[in-house]
Amino acid sequence: MFPKSYAILMLILMIGLNRSSAQSIYGTVTELRCKDKISGVLVQLRDSRSNVIDSMTTNTNGQFNLKLKSRDKYSILLTCEGYDGPLFTNISIATDTSINLRIKKACSYINSSAAPVCPICHMSDQVIPIEYGLIKSRPGDGAGKKYMLGGCLVSDCDPHWYCKRDKRAL
Repeated sequence: MFPKSYAILMLILMIGLNRSSAQSIYGTVTELRCKDKISGVLVQLRDSRSNVIDSMTTNTNGQFNLKLKSRDKYSILLTCEGYDGPLFTNISIATDTSINLRIKKACSYINSSAAPVCPICHMSDQVIPIEYGLIKSRPGDGAGKKYMLGGCLVSDCDPHWYCKRDKRAL
């Protein structure tokens, strides 16, 4: 029989070896444009069959740490209200891996080439396009204005339409 201290030492050694063989993927989730760290993002690690292996919510610094069960190709799905949740696929992991993931804010404006129906008044007769950039001539100025001036700075999430009746960008 082994002495009690030897059995405890073996148990500690086995736990240590088990922990050292497990790989993890860790990193930070940031906003795509301004690079702010985002807390509260659900980060899901999925195996090649889309089974959830591990998941957690990012901390106040946007950090996460997920444990892997074996060597495989993984996917990471990010979910957060107000953001487009991308799916990162075919991530091969052999050792502990650091990865920084970026997500972009969801755009709530209507992106359509045809005049949409206003969600407030449910009509389209007063919906006009918003024009961006330098407009040299303004044929639509005055009472029968055919467009709204949007300014010179353009981002990837700007309104394209304006309801004159409800004074709302769509």
